[in-house]
Amino acid sequence: MSVTSPLLVFFSRSPLCEGLTEDEVSRLYGLFEQKEIPEGGTLYREGDTADSLFVVLEGQVQVSREGKSVAEIGPGASIGEMGLFAHARKRSATVTANSPLTVLRIGREEFKQALDSRQMPAVMVANLAHEVVTRLAR
Repeated sequence: MSVTSPLLVFFSRSPLCEGLTEDEVSRLYGLFEQKEIPEGGTLYREGDTADSLFVVLEGQVQVSREGKSVAEIGPGASIGEMGLFAHARKRSATVTANSPLTVLRIGREEFKQALDSRQMPAVMVANLAHEVVTRLAR
């Protein structure tokens, strides 16, 4: 399958897809749902149940904790990784769109099913683990 759609091409360049074949990227992309969030909209709030991962494709988000801005994240970044691994974990920050936002989302259950059915490439899981470890080390 050819990587041709502009969002799919961008997704293929994200750190999560590093080392994947074009076919693996296309299959992985198909596991996510695309969401559009208007400027000022909230992707999730601090204290919400963490149950999914997001990849920012277009736009910028503001990350805040206890009402204080802690980061601004743009295209290519993944956010909410811990939601895939920790049951009953709460979100540690609020993420708000600073501009119109296009994200990809995969929920914990979809992620688990993809792992169980071997649709999730091991390289992507290693890339995701690297992202989590890097964030925790900061």
